Amino acid sequence: MTRRLIRDIYDQVDRSIVFSDHKPRDKGRYLECICPSCGQRRAFIYKYGKVLRCNRVNGCGYEATLIQYTAGCKKPRGKVFINAITNLAEMAGIVIEDSRYYLLQTKKSIKTPPPEKFKARPELETSLFKLQAHFDASAESYLRFRGIPVDLAKKFGVGFAPYGKWPHFATDQKTGKRRLCRQWRPGRVVFPIRNENGEIVNLYGRAAAETCPKNVRHDFLPGPKGIFNQGLLERNESAFIVEGYFDALSMIASGRENTVAIFQAGGIRWDLIKSRNICFGFDPDQYGNRPWQKALDEGVKKGKNIFYLSKETFEGCRDLNELWRLKKRIKPNVIRYKLPD
Repeated sequence: MTRRLIRDIYDQVDRSIVFSDHKPRDKGRYLECICPSCGQRRAFIYKYGKVLRCNRVNGCGYEATLIQYTAGCKKPRGKVFINAITNLAEMAGIVIEDSRYYLLQTKKSIKTPPPEKFKARPELETSLFKLQAHFDASAESYLRFRGIPVDLAKKFGVGFAPYGKWPHFATDQKTGKRRLCRQWRPGRVVFPIRNENGEIVNLYGRAAAETCPKNVRHDFLPGPKGIFNQGLLERNESAFIVEGYFDALSMIASGRENTVAIFQAGGIRWDLIKSRNICFGFDPDQYGNRPWQKALDEGVKKGKNIFYLSKETFEGCRDLNELWRLKKRIKPNVIRYKLPD
């Protein structure tokens, strides 16, 4: 029955998977996440708790149960509620067809509708044009520091947002006014994220300083994050999928043009991946990480030929960009992945 299913979900689901997009950190009894509302690392949920709350000092007030967060609304009902429960059950490894949960079954089996393709956001074209106009010597200097040729970055439409120009707005909970947030000095290198039709779906800003605190180093505008260089997945039989956008540009600079980037394992959209041969290039410290392990398993189950880069590929470096920056070479040592027995 429904109540039993919800109880089993709360008992079994891994909260770090549910909130993987908000960079959960293990703090012992609870997980600390970036708040979906105010964007600060102030949200927390106990490892077996039901509610994610923001503990921001000036009163963000964000609060959502696992079901509300997954459904994306405060009062999920009908199909929205069923889809949220179905998604959580899948994350928890629960088979809904089990007779114990018969009340969730209908004459037609419940299927989660395929996620929509990333929608174009024409208003971001104007923002990108302005940010490309701000591309200056400091942006070029940071790209060269990361080992990325400036011409290659410009080919992908990279721009630059000086302090106060990054177009990320937040709404003040008390006054209701919109204000700029997530700004950083000296600024952010900005990557346009496009869908398979070449339309902008989001912008990603990376702080152009290694001294920037990790919790504000990376930032997307509100909305789906998208896939960097997604169009390649429509036309190439084989592709590398890496974890960050500088990793992707490093692979492309090394001659592997069939490279796309996602941001964390939760960004994989198998419905958009037409390539049959996929090689994952996640960072060495992510080996054995549960979300990535799940991604590898899902790829095999969907009939893909799944590979991954061995740790030896990185030659002791933290990621592909550091390898490219220090060694000026990337020699992929590819390993075929098979489902565990």
